[in-house]
Amino acid sequence: MKKFLVNLLVIVYAIIAIFVTVCLLSFNEHRVTVFGNYSLVIIDSNEIKGDYKKGSLVIVSNDPKPEAGEKTFFYNVMGQNEIALAEVTSRQDYKNTESTYTFGGESLVTQSSIIGSVKNAKEIPYAGTVLRILESKWGYLFLVVLVSLLMFLYEITKAVEDVKNSKRELKELENEDKKIETKPQTESVITEEKNPEKIEASKTVTETAEEVVKEEPKETTEEKIEGNLEKKTESLAEETTKVQEVSKEEKTEPTEENTKETEEKTELEENSVNEENTIETDELERVLDELDDEDDDDNNKE
Repeated sequence: MKKFLVNLLVIVYAIIAIFVTVCLLSFNEHRVTVFGNYSLVIIDSNEIKGDYKKGSLVIVSNDPKPEAGEKTFFYNVMGQNEIALAEVTSRQDYKNTESTYTFGGESLVTQSSIIGSVKNAKEIPYAGTVLRILESKWGYLFLVVLVSLLMFLYEITKAVEDVKNSKRELKELENEDKKIETKPQTESVITEEKNPEKIEASKTVTETAEEVVKEEPKETTEEKIEGNLEKKTESLAEETTKVQEVSKEEKTEPTEENTKETEEKTELEENSVNEENTIETDELERVLDELDDEDDDDNNKE
């Protein structure tokens, strides 16, 4: 509601400022505002205030040829007051193009000095005083020019502040995006630092796999050795997948209770893996010894 009222006041002030500016631009040689066939007459003369209130604004329609007996506004160039109001006593026409008027038996006025008859005039009380102040030099400077300048500067500062606020909001959004991107990386690093045993277990599994591959005989024709090696590699692959699943569960549930449970599970699984690895290694060595004994026996027979 407050914003609506402020905008309404700004619009009203803008309309008034434009109207006053147009009035000043529409001044004639007698400093009277003329809009087409209408003149804005400000009542500030003691001679006129008997018929109209002082300070009123009278909108007079330009009557080209008022009749005798009508009160008419005219420009009294010879008197002290430029605008006068008097009754037409006589009118003389010359070739239907020019006329002269006599007011009160003394003043002789030409057609170009006639403003209009009071029968087509409309009075607006107190509006003449306001318009006179706004049309004055200092009134227009302080009430129109200065206020308009201040409003213009206010709008510029407001626009600059809006631009700064928008830039600040964009920076904050970018920082939040960066934090969201770096958060999972830091969490993964922290979980790895908290669980060095898991890393060592995965390393031992990979090392045992490499050793088994190195210790495999290059040339063999026995089907038992190939089957044992295939089983060994399959068991190692299963244990590797188990370790990876444990690491994934730890990343998704970083709470303290879950971390303790996963560490206990990891220790049990590592112990079982080590036991299975030792048993399978012993079996593999036993099979290799039996094969060597058989080869020796065959050589002795030969």
